Amino acid sequence: MKNHVRLVLGLVLCVLGIGILGCPTDGGDSGGIPNLVNPDNPANPDNPNNPDNPANPDNPANPDNPANPDNPANPDNPANPDNPNNPDDVQTALDKGHGSLTAKNYDQAVEHYRAAYNADKTNPDAITYSVLAELAAISIDPKVRNLIKDRLGVVGYPETMGALFKTDWMTEYTDREFRYSYYDNGHWLYWMSGSKGEGYYYYDYGSSTYICVSNEIKYETYSTTFPAFTLPAWFGSTSIYQDSLTGAVQSTATLPLLLAANLLDKNTDGLNELFTGVLDSVFGSTFEDVAARVNALDPNAEVTLNAEVIAALGLDNLLEGADLIIGKGELDVLIAGLRMVKATFEWIASYDWNADFSFAKFDWANHDTFAAEIAKVNVNSLPFRNNFLNNQDQAMLNKSKNDYLAALSAISSVYDTIGNRDYIPQGVKDELDNYKWIQDGVNKLHTAIETGGKFWVPKEMPSGNTWNNTETNAILGIDMAKLFQAGYLKLNEIVEVDASGQNPVFYGFTDDSDSGTKITGQAQIASYDVLGFKINLTNKIKDLVPKGFDDAGTTEIFVPMFPPVIGEEFYKKYYP
Repeated sequence: MKNHVRLVLGLVLCVLGIGILGCPTDGGDSGGIPNLVNPDNPANPDNPNNPDNPANPDNPANPDNPANPDNPANPDNPANPDNPNNPDDVQTALDKGHGSLTAKNYDQAVEHYRAAYNADKTNPDAITYSVLAELAAISIDPKVRNLIKDRLGVVGYPETMGALFKTDWMTEYTDREFRYSYYDNGHWLYWMSGSKGEGYYYYDYGSSTYICVSNEIKYETYSTTFPAFTLPAWFGSTSIYQDSLTGAVQSTATLPLLLAANLLDKNTDGLNELFTGVLDSVFGSTFEDVAARVNALDPNAEVTLNAEVIAALGLDNLLEGADLIIGKGELDVLIAGLRMVKATFEWIASYDWNADFSFAKFDWANHDTFAAEIAKVNVNSLPFRNNFLNNQDQAMLNKSKNDYLAALSAISSVYDTIGNRDYIPQGVKDELDNYKWIQDGVNKLHTAIETGGKFWVPKEMPSGNTWNNTETNAILGIDMAKLFQAGYLKLNEIVEVDASGQNPVFYGFTDDSDSGTKITGQAQIASYDVLGFKINLTNKIKDLVPKGFDDAGTTEIFVPMFPPVIGEEFYKKYYP
């Protein structure tokens, strides 16, 4: 029973196990192209026995003549078992795929599963294994590799799944942590203060005193493996990068800094191409082709995953060695989950994320340098004056909405499909019945998105068959009409601006106050510790999220952002 309860997890891990990793770039076992030249007289182009001579249709050496069983160039000749152009049947291709996977030849496994599907596109086993293989292969698609290298700055991203499974293309990030205690020479030593200053002490019962053993701080060092990133030339010498290092080597604290630096360095015009690149590569034609395969699968099909495959993917312990049976419903869940991720990226990509970020390529931790760089920037290149987060693409929003709806419909349908399958134990079906409110919630979310209504999340977990989609006792509410309305979340609409609509209103904050004071002149700035902005909560955010803020009736949200020296330069740009 537990195996079926963890079925979807098993499927996801199956995809991750095959790598979410990729496909080969060569033809695997496809072999070479047969020589069509007459082997008996290659030097005589006029030889009537030349198989390329179209004037001799009756020549038994003609490669198109099915009556010549000895002709190795005839791909349709079933009498030639060694013909490299003779495709495997479905089961042979599947068996080869299982064998390759067991031998950890992941790229070959993808090719064999692909060949099985091409041999019979209605075979449930071929569809199931090819779906998992093709999803895995997306990760090494050339478009994905280029995106990861050119937009994120990852170094050495592999071209094959076999290479991606290994860690030698990654690098180690070294961290250290302070040791508050350690065992040495028969004593547990603890870092503390005493008559000899801070150090490692142990308690001596004979003298009833603490004895200092060492004043030198000790650290425990450990390493973690992650992808390597390019180190932009302008970033390597910055204080924020140098401070993130453990000694002279990169630490896990360096990772997010490297990612941010590469996003700036490789996307100086903005992030539009990064987001559309994700949609084109990860969720492009291959993903939609795989989704179509699943959609065409017989609803009653049942596929028992090969035991060797389960073991090769490391799922045998999770599944306790039992058979894992999957059908269209389980694959629908997998595709629906990925489609919701796609819909989210489409929603994000509906915004305009382009702006000139080249000015930010400096030491962010150095306030004076930051201010000096801001002083060089044309105000029309800055947010509020350019299109950054100010335009929304309604066509992309519609795609997002449709993909959300498709995913939710699939999830709702699967709930009934899986519950009616014979291979699902009755105990699991009973558990599914106990959580019918999930399906009802999915249906009501679908209706809210489709009709532009409001969706409410209750404070307490529902029970029975019903999701109570009302404001009463809700902890969160979202107006779906506004969520999918182009322009509703424009930056100039969300952040308070002046009457021109092009300049943000600045607020000053002191360390002992969360509320801001409107800045009306440059002379005020020196009186505050931080500068920032105010969010238009009442007329925008609360309409979008009618439930979700505290019960005290919050009407203002302030966002402190800049120290005065930087805030002053920004202020002077908008209010010279």
